Amino acid sequence: NCAIDGIAIGPKVGSCGSAAYCRQQVIVTDIATDPLWTDFRALALRHGLRACWSTPILAGDGKVLGTFALYYREPRAPGQAELELIERLTHLTSIAIERKRTEQALRERERLMRLVTENMPAMIAYFDAELICRFANTAFCEFHRLKPQGVIGKTLREIAGENTYRAIRPSIDLIKEGRPGMLHRQEHTATGGIRDIEIHRVPDMSPEGAFRGYYAMLLDITERRQAEQALQAAHARLRDLTAHMHSAIESERARI
Repeated sequence: NCAIDGIAIGPKVGSCGSAAYCRQQVIVTDIATDPLWTDFRALALRHGLRACWSTPILAGDGKVLGTFALYYREPRAPGQAELELIERLTHLTSIAIERKRTEQALRERERLMRLVTENMPAMIAYFDAELICRFANTAFCEFHRLKPQGVIGKTLREIAGENTYRAIRPSIDLIKEGRPGMLHRQEHTATGGIRDIEIHRVPDMSPEGAFRGYYAMLLDITERRQAEQALQAAHARLRDLTAHMHSAIESERARI
């Protein structure tokens, strides 16, 4: 293993290197005479290896995942029963490797998704078809002044409170029909202040069109609305000032 570790696959790289390169089963019945083992014959014979049957392990998309090999200390060819066993074992190995890689990829995506959502200023949560929270980032929990255990596994009614739940229930019914929605509401803070919250909801529908849940993103737009109101007030003052100046000019013209 140490002697061949890192060697590139190729058309004449023993049984395994050749099988991986050609994506076909390679049966070498006698390593001492087979040309595929020319560069590695001395190494194999030194360890008492005389035959090697190698089968490529292929993913569903045809990509080579590895090889499944059987070595023997005497020259020999496989029988039909052995070939069938190798085929079954190779297939099972392919399933196991792909499942492992899929699990690793899912964990990595979940890690990246959590990294993104936890560091976003937006409040994000996912509710299933029964309106039970299955995911919530830190911002969402802090906004509702709850710890994660007070949010995850709880219903929307329990999290939002009865009054808020009744107010937003009509919009939830629209989401269940597969229609995205956005609404605005005001929330009273623990310090007695009022925050303007913009709520975006995106339905999660199955391929058959069944409602599986929805994603919620809450944005605190208090500062933005205050800035908009300040701008509107400034525009109003400018209009009043312009009108006053125009009136003064007209009055001066009339006097002259």
